[in-house]
Amino acid sequence: MTFVTTTVTGHGENITSEIVLFGGVGMRSNNEGKGTLSDMWIWTSGDHGWQYLGCEEEDSTGAIRDMYSVNFVWPTHRKDAFTWTCMAALEEGSPPKQLHFMFGGFQNNGYLNDLWALDPHTHEWMLLGDGSQGATSNATSMFNRRGVYGEMGEFDASNWPGARCNGISWVDQTTEECDLYMFSGKGFGWIERNGLGDGRGGGPGQGAGMALEGN
Repeated sequence: MTFVTTTVTGHGENITSEIVLFGGVGMRSNNEGKGTLSDMWIWTSGDHGWQYLGCEEEDSTGAIRDMYSVNFVWPTHRKDAFTWTCMAALEEGSPPKQLHFMFGGFQNNGYLNDLWALDPHTHEWMLLGDGSQGATSNATSMFNRRGVYGEMGEFDASNWPGARCNGISWVDQTTEECDLYMFSGKGFGWIERNGLGDGRGGGPGQGAGMALEGN
């Protein structure tokens, strides 16, 4: 997954672009062979070079992360997630700032439906939800969870898309709010339907479109 951040300084005379690269499929460390990745890299136009910022197992200094610490916040390895970039305020009363968002994806253990936000200024991840709420979720595993759809067109805090990857995502540019949209994908929908999913069906199969409302 890649994100692009552009910073303008000096009244437009100096424009710096930053490319954030996270995850994907490649050769894993420690001779583990090919698989999904969780490392994050940043390329800046000012430096014309890459900077390694860490992965699920270690930080940028090479120190092993304490994955049982309450302060451990890093997305697990994945590929083909949904991504967005927009101005958003995650806390009530705070000013909006540019954030990168990532939802779901796939790894060898199955499909994911967690939602993350990345602050491009601090390079810190924030977990916004993991799809564990709702009666139709499988609370014993973080993989292959079905969605909670609620009433069509109505916002509900308990709604959550099913685990999926490889869909279409976009931001509504016609409003001042950060409304994130996604459509379809491969994964798990709402209920079992002969092992397939179409629209609101169970998975793995094709999912339906949903919107995530922001501010």
